[in-house]
Amino acid sequence: RENLKSRYSDLGLEVTISDFEKNIQTFLDSTTFAITKFLEYPQFTSYGANILSDSITSVKKDKFYSMGATLSKGMHLKIIISGGLWYYRLSPNGPKNFSISTYEDEKQVFELIEDNTECDLPIQFTIPPYDENGNRNKATSDTVKIEYFENYSPIPTKVKDIIIQ
Repeated sequence: RENLKSRYSDLGLEVTISDFEKNIQTFLDSTTFAITKFLEYPQFTSYGANILSDSITSVKKDKFYSMGATLSKGMHLKIIISGGLWYYRLSPNGPKNFSISTYEDEKQVFELIEDNTECDLPIQFTIPPYDENGNRNKATSDTVKIEYFENYSPIPTKVKDIIIQ
């Protein structure tokens, strides 16, 4: 309920959400339904600590991290990163199962190629330099925004900021 209220508030909408928790609990208590599809963001993946996991809220500059997920059949994932500066390794250990857009409009899109497997890539962040006047380029900051678009959602299903230290 709180997540729904927060999401609608973020969209600028004021809504009343009915008491649906008791129906969900009744379903959980009386069904043999088993979850067969999943999308997971493990704390660690092939290249180290995973920036997509909930446990990562900051990163050390110039250190490699993973950006990975595990998806079951029929699941889809698109990640959009903006703000800050980031680099990813293309070879010899480059992206696994990610297509990567060109950097455009101060952001980059990483999208799953094939479901029912993992996607991962080694990524690092750095603190953007200052110009001769002591200002940063407007496109860069010490914070990176990550938007998750799960299962073809047209709006982010999750958004988080990561601080570069």
